[in-house]
Amino acid sequence: MQESGVYRITNIKTERAYVGSSVNVTVRLAKHFNDLKQGIHHCTYLQRSFNKWGKDAFDFDILEYVDDIEKLIEREQFYIDSIGLDALYNTNPTAGSSLGFKHTEETRVKISTIKKGTKASEESRAKM
Repeated sequence: MQESGVYRITNIKTERAYVGSSVNVTVRLAKHFNDLKQGIHHCTYLQRSFNKWGKDAFDFDILEYVDDIEKLIEREQFYIDSIGLDALYNTNPTAGSSLGFKHTEETRVKISTIKKGTKASEESRAKM
């Protein structure tokens, strides 16, 4: 059964957490855990903490089930605001948005290096 809601991944050693929402929280939490085990999680801070402390230092729990998926982002924002960014691994202050997120210089260099080796297709160049 697919259930939407807001979830939290908490480091029980440091009490720092990551908050997110999904239309299927069970699958989403499994994806987070799998990515962390593989060392490829999108949240660098959470990944580093997982690497340092190990899987046993983390709790994966559902904060709230949300029946109306239109309210998911609103409820996620509620938890981000109530916990506070200082206690979160989340890098974005706004739920469901990448506004305000700034890549590190190291990441910008990596992206630039990757992009320099690619060429736009004829179709893409025509669109530009």
